[in-house]
Amino acid sequence: MVEGETIRRTVNVAAVRPVRMEVLRAGQPPEASVMPNDDHPLAHHVAVSVDGDIVSVGTIIPDPP
Repeated sequence: MVEGETIRRTVNVAAVRPVRMEVLRAGQPPEASVMPNDDHPLAHHVAVSVDGDIVSVGTIIPDPP
């Protein structure tokens, strides 16, 4: 169980990329955290924070037509 104030919110992709680097792309160059269509207008990025620290992120990116 998580202790502290837990908040889920929509965030800018810039908030997601550092977590991707640390968890999914450790040891790789920063551009490895950029996903295709990250900046698409319909892309949706969320973060869960506990006491102000982001502990989890998620991204939904639309398929190209």
